[in-house]
Amino acid sequence: MRKSSANWLRQGYNKLTRAAAVGKDHPTAADPKQQNFPILEGHPAAQQHAQQSVETFDAVKSQSNERSLLMSKEFKIYRWNPDDPTRKPFLQSFFLDLTDCGPMVLDALQKIKAEVDPGLTYRRSCREGICGSCAMNIDGTNTVACLEPIDPDPAKPLFITPLPHMFVIKDLVVDLTNFYQQYKSIEPWLKTKRRPEEGREYRQSPEDRKKLDGLYECILCACCTTSCPSYWWNPEEFLGPASLLHAYRWICDSRDEYTEERLQAVTERMQKLYRCRAIKNCTATCPKSLNPADAIHKMKAKHLTSVHVEKSES
Repeated sequence: MRKSSANWLRQGYNKLTRAAAVGKDHPTAADPKQQNFPILEGHPAAQQHAQQSVETFDAVKSQSNERSLLMSKEFKIYRWNPDDPTRKPFLQSFFLDLTDCGPMVLDALQKIKAEVDPGLTYRRSCREGICGSCAMNIDGTNTVACLEPIDPDPAKPLFITPLPHMFVIKDLVVDLTNFYQQYKSIEPWLKTKRRPEEGREYRQSPEDRKKLDGLYECILCACCTTSCPSYWWNPEEFLGPASLLHAYRWICDSRDEYTEERLQAVTERMQKLYRCRAIKNCTATCPKSLNPADAIHKMKAKHLTSVHVEKSES
């Protein structure tokens, strides 16, 4: 009781301090996202994730205070063990008290693994939406578990399954070998034909650097690629949204001197690029709010323009 009272007083003090520091006339006062997360100003996706986690925490806290009961929520998690191949995959239910758990889905998985079932298998690393390791399907949507808030409604079970249309290694871990091979095939590194001036670094203007925004932030979580029906149907031929996004990132880079060769490599077989049907599942599911569909469309336009120029010159 004493500990909860101390936490309550500390939270109240922090709110008063923040209110005093940010006056009514301050530009951030009108926007609660900027007021609560000023360090994330200019990063709308990060602000949204942070705001959702705070709202989840506040909802759990208010509901638990109203009911004076444990907030037990059911998590239905996909399970399959290669050591027991005769047993078919199944959904296993776990019940957690949300008042004693972090706000994100990854927090729940960590708690289940640490306190309930140490055999539960999944990938995780940074816990900050940077590494892309904890990508999985949560309530029917591909996302990363560390950025996905838990739905505070205890009446609705939360479903967690592996990324769709991928070979499962165990539980929530899928085989990404083909995905990484395709990423490797686009040669995601700077390629030049000359040494940099003064032998130090390849310089770039701020305007050219800005063209890479929305491309370089990809964390290779594979959420977009595994949500793409075109990739489901042709994973051996179609490179997928993530690899094509990175291919366009290097095609757009003003420091790279192999732009034409890169474009030719991506389009040497039409299936690599033109299997995209602009369904845009990739854009809808990207946890970093990127737009792979737009990058693919621009790359198609760039290729068709170059083909038209070549024909006119000949």
